Amino acid sequence: MAVRSKKSAIVSQSDLNETRAHFERAIGLLLLVLSVAGSVIAFNGGLDNIRAGGWSVAGILAGAGVQAACTVIEWLYRVRRSSAPYLIALAFDAGTSIVGFGPIFHDKLAAKIPVADDLSSWLAWGIIGVLALLLAFVPEGALIDDPKGNQDERSVRPGY
Repeated sequence: MAVRSKKSAIVSQSDLNETRAHFERAIGLLLLVLSVAGSVIAFNGGLDNIRAGGWSVAGILAGAGVQAACTVIEWLYRVRRSSAPYLIALAFDAGTSIVGFGPIFHDKLAAKIPVADDLSSWLAWGIIGVLALLLAFVPEGALIDDPKGNQDERSVRPGY
């Protein structure tokens, strides 16, 4: 614990900074686990199918494997977020979350949007899509140390 120069202080800013780093890491890991869960749900035919006993080891391995591959590709190519490998991995990552979590939340969310039924359905899917993209994108910011500001020598080479 750091020495405080202000006698009335109960915590130092350096302690808070360290705690914030642990908090952000925990949130990043939680979001990554949720992303894996969405993929596993998608590859097992949805939550209703899982509840009915329709899950399989193959579905679990496929969901976790696709998520692991997407995460590795996203992290390797994060210095070039406009590259095809990054965008494809991000799309698969978000897509499996949409397929896995979308049916769980769509009807409840659409019912809460006070517009015409067709429009509320589209808006609900749009919200689910944005949340899935955030679920795919946010963990890398919390879990990767990037003191260079997201640049390295490979990021400036054409075609990389």
